[in-house]
Amino acid sequence: MTLLAGSGTTLVLRGVAALVTLAIARFVYKGYNARRRVQRLRAQGIPLLPHSWLWGHLKVMGDFRNDSPDDANIYEFHGWLKRNMAAYFPGESSLPGVVYLDIWPFSDGLAIITDADMVQQFMQKPDLPKSMTAAEFLKPLTNARDIVSIPGGAEWKLWRTRFNPSFSPRNIQALLPQLLEEVEVFVDVLRSKAGRATAHGNAWGPMFQLHEKAINLTFDIILRAAVDIRLREQSRETESPLKIAMTKQIEMMSKMAHGSQFSLGIKMPWDHKAIADNNKVIASYVIPEILTKIGEAEGQTSQQPQESQNTKTAADAAIFGAVKDKKSMANGKGIAGSLANDSDFMDKLIANLKAFLFAGHDTTATTICFMTHELGKRPECLQKLRDEHDEVLGPDPSKASAVLHKSPHLMYQLPYTTAVIKETLRLHPLAATLRDAPKDFSLVSKETGVAFPLGSFAAWLSAPILAIDERYWAEPYRFMPERWLVAEGDPLYSSNRDAWAPFSLGPRNCIGMELALMELRLVSVLTARVFDIEEDWEEWDRSRGEEATPDHKFAGGRLYGTGRGTVHPKDGMPVHLRLAK
Repeated sequence: MTLLAGSGTTLVLRGVAALVTLAIARFVYKGYNARRRVQRLRAQGIPLLPHSWLWGHLKVMGDFRNDSPDDANIYEFHGWLKRNMAAYFPGESSLPGVVYLDIWPFSDGLAIITDADMVQQFMQKPDLPKSMTAAEFLKPLTNARDIVSIPGGAEWKLWRTRFNPSFSPRNIQALLPQLLEEVEVFVDVLRSKAGRATAHGNAWGPMFQLHEKAINLTFDIILRAAVDIRLREQSRETESPLKIAMTKQIEMMSKMAHGSQFSLGIKMPWDHKAIADNNKVIASYVIPEILTKIGEAEGQTSQQPQESQNTKTAADAAIFGAVKDKKSMANGKGIAGSLANDSDFMDKLIANLKAFLFAGHDTTATTICFMTHELGKRPECLQKLRDEHDEVLGPDPSKASAVLHKSPHLMYQLPYTTAVIKETLRLHPLAATLRDAPKDFSLVSKETGVAFPLGSFAAWLSAPILAIDERYWAEPYRFMPERWLVAEGDPLYSSNRDAWAPFSLGPRNCIGMELALMELRLVSVLTARVFDIEEDWEEWDRSRGEEATPDHKFAGGRLYGTGRGTVHPKDGMPVHLRLAK
């Protein structure tokens, strides 16, 4: 028995050793191929970042990390590379149209697109499929069944078509009363943070983190726009279970997205359980609303269900489209089975609604912070913004909301406000776009004729680099809303409008663009004349004590993008405010 036991142990150890050897061999083979792909590009004469067989481009990433605070978001790498271009591409006036990045084993190969003339070559004609990287990021939340994760084809087109009506400018304008209701609450929240009036003027109030308040606002808004749930997150003393679950799920998404060839990813049982628990909580809020809407849509007796003349949430639009399709196919014979019992439809609808809840609040809240930051640095721009609001909406800020309830079309008669928003998004684009290319696919520089192969590299549109490229923008680092108001031929006019891509471009651009722009307009209109808002890093540092990080600066400033996944403002952007005079 002892002999047999010993033989069994030996076999197990040999098996384990074989598996370890196989894993190491696979690891080395993949690493070799990753490095070889870049070395082949060098042999073709394509300009590259300094690259080595051992480290790839990890030393370049090390330079970025050494120059940046520990918590700087990887998206800040783009702007850093543009500012430090001379160190890596000496003698060049601009970056190569494609900057290859080999940081294996932490990521597969990336091709950072820095040439606006190349955008249409892979995002419009043809429109390359979304990279599986996006699907992997969203998988804990949506199981990759949403329109962001679906690579393309008929299924993507069907669901995008179903949701489009709910995000149209017409429907967003119809939603204005609900959006105003939430932004009015946001104004009340900010007002509670203002200092008291004194004989010497209005005093500054206590320091607080603006991002936290903005997140609650945008979460309330996207819930109303997507599912017609009024959560009142802004008014709660403690976070709702839904908000907690969504926040935890985003943390899990970021955690899983930053694995590497060394990590076990989401294979840990406790990770699976946490993800499942979060999704269960989110579904408990969403599913009852969906079932009610399905019942209402299927309850219509006409062959072609009548679309509501009122506002449509994303859920309404998708359900209406599906019911209409089923009745058309039934050809008057009646519908066989309810959508509520169609597991495929329900899974995809819930997945998309969860994707909207995530994407519809996270980036917009951060943009509110960066817009406040830019206006705080440019008092002359803030004054022009206030002047426009006086002219269009009347001189009394307290009546702006009532004016918009009566005349919602006025939201589209604020050109300078829209210019401020676009300029903020130019300097602070937040959404990343990655596409997968066929093996033999290349992008060609119109300027030099150089062909850049994309096979085996995910194409990463660099909205941050395009936004500060001197070829497309006059004084690119300067916040100048006026550049959006001039005509072609003016020195401020952009030479290539594809250089502005905060919502991506082409058929698969961000479906929520109109909603986001409307939210930003409303926040501007209802707050710009009411409050003076100022960053308060001094008080923040004092409150943090030994944990304060006053030396954490990026490009010379305290406010920059942080986070392992999506971009958030440093330390939640501490501010204080007072009532404007």
